[in-house]
Amino acid sequence: NKTRRVLLVKWERPAPLETFLVPPEGGVNWTVPDGMFDEGTDFGLRKKETREDKIVSVIRRDSAAPIFRKYEIDEVGYKIYHEIFRLLFKPSDALAERVHSTMSKLELTPSNYSSVHLRVKYPVSGINEKEFTFEKHKSQIIGWATNAVNCAAELHPNSTIYVSSDNNDTVGYLLEESHFAQHFLEVEKRRREGLHSPPLVIKLVARDYSQENHHVEFSNNKEAEG
Repeated sequence: NKTRRVLLVKWERPAPLETFLVPPEGGVNWTVPDGMFDEGTDFGLRKKETREDKIVSVIRRDSAAPIFRKYEIDEVGYKIYHEIFRLLFKPSDALAERVHSTMSKLELTPSNYSSVHLRVKYPVSGINEKEFTFEKHKSQIIGWATNAVNCAAELHPNSTIYVSSDNNDTVGYLLEESHFAQHFLEVEKRRREGLHSPPLVIKLVARDYSQENHHVEFSNNKEAEG
């Protein structure tokens, strides 16, 4: 190729990345061939970029992000993250089956719903992921969640919105306590009673949120269907 470089992705926590994502047909094959590196090889992911390895170039996220954004602005002119993702990844068969099952259960059809992902434990604005509680940061989280749902509703009015988060209490709040949930219940009641109801209503759905969704780096779940 033009760059004379090979992109490889090696991720093993809590399981090999290929358990969840695989290269798409016609895309970039980033998988590491068996036996290419000795088991336990230190790639320096937590160290400064001082390696002189001629095979692997390691770059940290905090170093790469500004370079990537500059390339988008100066060379491309628009955001290309989603295009790169689809060039590199598609769901594994096990994960795809789980996704399709969830979509069927929640009555979601492709291109006819929006989604909101709230990573509320991200370490910003005084939040410490290890000491995080929903109640401690509730007012802040409600603001983020409300804004996210409003944005999704503005982009796709009258569409169902799928909600996910790294904190199950956040999902529970949106689906059970938020004014979006209360408004939806009121509208459904009026419709059942044959009364006039507003044409615009936001319906929020989510998969089982009775348990916390752990960040993949901290999770012990090694199965895509788990």
